[in-house]
Formats: sequence, structure tokens, C-alpha cells
Amino acid sequence: MSKVKRVLAAAMLSAAVIGLAPAVSSAADEQRIVDVAGNALLMEDGSLWIDNLMGPVRHKLDLTEIAGMDGYGYGLTKNGELVTWASIGKPEIDPDLTGIKQLNARGFALKSDGTVWSGAGKIDGMTGVVRISEDNGLAALTEDGRLLGVGAKNLKATVPNPQNVSMIASAGDRAAVLDNDGEITLYEGFNFGADTFELIPTKLAAPAAAHVAYAANDILIVTLKDGTVWTNGAYQERYKLTKQIEGIGQAEMTVPYGDEEQFSFYAKRTDGTWVRYENGEIGELKSPYVASIEVNVSQSAVLVGDAVKIDIAEKYSNGALKKIPLSEANVAIDKPYLLKIQPDGTLKALGVGEAKVTVTSGSASKTVSVSIGGKSALQFSVVKDGIVYLPVQSTFKALGGTSAYAATSKTFSIRVGDTPVTLTLGSTTAAVNGKKIKLKAAPRTENGMAVFPAHLLADAFGAKTAWDSKLKQATVSFGQASLTVVSAETAGIVKKAAQGSLSRFIGRTYWVNYFQQWDRFMKVTVADIVPDDTGYFSIVFKSASGKSYTSYAMPASNVEDLFADSYYFLNYDPYKKYNWSQAVWTQIKSGQISAGMTKEQVLLSWGTPVTKSTVTGSGTTVETWGYPSFNFVSFVNGKVTLIVN
Repeated sequence: MSKVKRVLAAAMLSAAVIGLAPAVSSAADEQRIVDVAGNALLMEDGSLWIDNLMGPVRHKLDLTEIAGMDGYGYGLTKNGELVTWASIGKPEIDPDLTGIKQLNARGFALKSDGTVWSGAGKIDGMTGVVRISEDNGLAALTEDGRLLGVGAKNLKATVPNPQNVSMIASAGDRAAVLDNDGEITLYEGFNFGADTFELIPTKLAAPAAAHVAYAANDILIVTLKDGTVWTNGAYQERYKLTKQIEGIGQAEMTVPYGDEEQFSFYAKRTDGTWVRYENGEIGELKSPYVASIEVNVSQSAVLVGDAVKIDIAEKYSNGALKKIPLSEANVAIDKPYLLKIQPDGTLKALGVGEAKVTVTSGSASKTVSVSIGGKSALQFSVVKDGIVYLPVQSTFKALGGTSAYAATSKTFSIRVGDTPVTLTLGSTTAAVNGKKIKLKAAPRTENGMAVFPAHLLADAFGAKTAWDSKLKQATVSFGQASLTVVSAETAGIVKKAAQGSLSRFIGRTYWVNYFQQWDRFMKVTVADIVPDDTGYFSIVFKSASGKSYTSYAMPASNVEDLFADSYYFLNYDPYKKYNWSQAVWTQIKSGQISAGMTKEQVLLSWGTPVTKSTVTGSGTTVETWGYPSFNFVSFVNGKVTLIVN
């Protein structure tokens, strides 16, 4: 675990970002903070909170330590892989740096082979290294006790008993070496022997220490083994501790942040909690936790068989909003026989009723309700002696249940969710959850179908049942969800109501003129006018031979217009009205005309003209009819004499 980081800007780790403001949360909600690096928090599960330009974002990783500053950082996975991140984008594994042993806040990394690397490559002259400083300076301790990176390159420093060193802090040309006994030795680039160029080690006068760190203004922060936090003095008193940071106890390490203008740091306590010290003020550093959950469904009212999309997002105490796939969420459905989670991340509606979907994260939870109605009506409900009966098997199947029939005992074994129901044909005693209840009437068989008294659904499942005497159908409802069960009479009633005044055409006889390329002048009778579920109607005709013909679907107004327009249908028998030869009828049916035809014959063959003009003189009348596509026919005294086609 990285112990020391320097953070250049405290604002990026403000209360709004990482949850420093007082908040009430349960321990179960919070992941403990393991370490802080710049604008990032390492949590105990290896995940990482980064406050980038878009706000705080949590990344699921498997990190053991982090280091860095505001705007960039580094993490080490359990496999020794280096993870890097910047102020934007996601953390990424650096494939060029592997086998890492220790990280440094400035991006230096100690590899297991004793070499030190940065993003620019291997650091020259640093080999055989066993430990590097962990803050934003760079000091390296070799296996043979050489301390590298402090002061000018020609200066030397030797650390006796290097295997006893527990950590190194570094800032500029100075380093503080802490050993396992709690002693701190200071090495300064300006304090060396003039003849030997050897840095002069100086012991810091202090009780046993547990941790050392340099603040941005090069003040040394020392955490003692008794849990108190101290700083050393100014130049003349830099070799001794002169000031205790009041109000901080039980500390085990510190993480400085801020710039040279402010003295501030985070302190980790032995119980795993963190505090913040900034310009004399102390406050708690809270772990981000799920403060609330947002759950939205694509539709709150659906039909059986529909798919419901569900969006889940966790809203954290630091303002972050994280979308959670359904497969990763803690979801509970109170009636799983009505709604079922699908592999594609949707919920499928299985039965009629109301189901509650509850999503939980820590102590936060959100519940949404989905009402599921029947996609189509069931058949057939019956009323006998004032009691409404419903079909056994189809009704309970529609409610998401199952049923099995034992012919020998005439008993139905039914289960809806966790509720078992037993019904027996001819018996007024039923069982619900093993408890016997009295029915108003016994289940019976009607038209070959087993039916039961509808009130059972109210007694067993809290449903409301109602009978519509006008439409002669039953409705079973659970809140906003409902199921319709029609009777044998319902279809006729609904159809007649939909037909309205159109029913007057049923039974009328017409002769086809131009309609759907049917045989012209064929005699047909309107057998039915059938409504569909879109409000349109199809007309069913019967020919004299008994063959059925069905029109295309059309609005009610079009039905009215169709029978009023002789272009489509004639309301008389043209063969009886006009005693013409077979040759003339053959031409008319094929839409042809010829010289000598009368106006009536042309009208039946070509239809009503677009234009008409008449010229009279010397006892002769010339009439010309115009048709689309520049077709003309002229009559002289009522007979065709000229055809332009």
C-alpha cells in the first residue's frame, strides 16, 4: 500500500467531491478508504474513485496501492500491472511496465529486478534498488545501502543496515529515512563533507515514529507510534519535532496535499477512518456511499408477453451517478410469477396483476410497480342465478399460475405464486393455502368447460371482480391491472355496437360495378359488416351462388360512400333495366365502347365523364364527353359517332 503522496490542489478533493460534508450512513453502505492519491480514492475492494473533469467516477479495479497527484495517478494491481489515469478518460493498464514492486507519486516505479522506471523509460544509474521514496520526490535505497537521488549527482550517501529501513520520504534535495525501530535519519543535499562529498546523516530528535511525509512546503510530518502527529521546526530546528497537530490521535499515516501556500494533509487512523487537516481545521473524510437509487421502467402499465426495460442508477453521497446493469443489481420481485428477469436485461410480463420491483444497495432501496393487463380477452364467462363464473384453467393461467386436473376426483390443483388452491367440481368447499373456504356455488361444467365462482379470486388473492351487464362480460382487476373474460354473447354485442347505423346495410342486395376487380354486374348481398380493433370495417358479401367476398378494411364513412356511389355498386339489376344484346354487354363489362352505342351504354362502360360539351344546329345535336388521359367520345343525336382513345 502506498503510504505517502503529495497532492497539489486541495480543491479537487473538496467536500462536494469525496463526501467530506456530514452524512448519515451505515457501515454496511461504505467501502473503507485504503489510500488517497491526488484526486483519487482507493477503496478496500480495490475499486478506485477518481474526480475527473466530468465529476467523480467509480472504477471497478483490483488495485493494491495507488500514487499520484491531481490530474494524474498510478495504481498497482495484484498481478503487478501498472494502471494509469489522467483527468479525463478511464484508467488503463500500461503494457510496457510489469513486475512492479513499488510506486511513487511522481510516476516512478520500482520493479522487482531492482531497476527504477518512469514513463520516459529506465532511470540511469539506479540498479539494485530495494526501496524508493513514495511521495513526489525521488530517493532510492540500494541493497548495499547507497541512497541515490538526494542532492547533486557527485554527492554520496550511505544508509547503514538498509534492510532495517521501513520507508523513505523525499522532497527536493532532502530525504527522511525511517527504520523499523522508529528512528528517523535526515539526509540533505546541502549538508555534506567537503572532503568526502558524503551526505552527513542527522538523527531527528523524536520518539519512535510510525510514518514520515513531506508536505508541499517541505515541512516534515511525522506520525509517532503513539498516534500523534508532529512537524519539525524551521531551518535551525529542523532536526527536532517542535509542534504537535492538536486534535488528531490514533493516526498511523498521513497524506499531504495542497500547495506551498497551505499546510494540509489527510491522516489515516488505526481504525481505518480518515480525517482532513487544513489550515488548522479538522474534519472527517467520508467514504462515498450509495445515498439513493434511481429506478425507471420503460412502461409502468404493460400487457402479458410484453418486455419491460429497466434502468437502474446508484446516486452516491459525493454526487456521482452510476448506471447499474440489471444483471449486477440486487433486485427482488415480490411476485416473480408475474415478472421475470430475462438474459437480455429486460423484465418479461408473465401474468395479469401488479408486481413490485425493489432494487437495494446497502441501506438504500427503491421500489417501482408494474401493472400487467391481459393482452386478449378470455372465453367464456357465465352468469347463473346471479353468480358470475369464470373458466378454471385459462383464468389461472392468465394470472401466472398453473393448474392440473385429476379426472378421478374431479379436482383441480392450482398454484398462483406461493398460494395453492384446490377446487372440486360439484363441491362448494375449496381450499386456499390449506385453509377451507365456502363457495357461493360449486364449480361446474358449462358447454364442456369447467368454471368456478369469480368471488374466489377476491377471497384468495384480493382481486376485484365485476360483471358488465351491457356487454355481458366479466372483469378481474388487481389495482390498475385487469383481465376481461367475455361470454358467448359479448362478441355479438360488441360487434353490433361498433356497427352502429352501418347495420342497416346488412341484407341489402347490390350489383358490382367497379370494385376490387370483381366480376362486373355480379349480384351480391351484404352478409356482414365486421369491425376490427382499429375502428375499421370489412364488408362481407355473398354472391347468388353462395360464394363469399370480403372487401378491404375501411372507415365507417367510406362504407356509407361506397354504397352511395354507382361507380362502385349499382342498386338495381342492370340486365333487367336494360334489354341490350349480349354483344353490347360483353363490350360494357370489358370497358369498351363502339359506334352506335347510347349514352347509357357508354356510362356503364366508361363511367361518368369529366367534361361535357354540347353543340346544336340544323336539327342536329353533337355532345362530346371527356375522360382522363385525353379520351373523348362524341354523340350525334344520342349515338356514338366518334371515339378518341
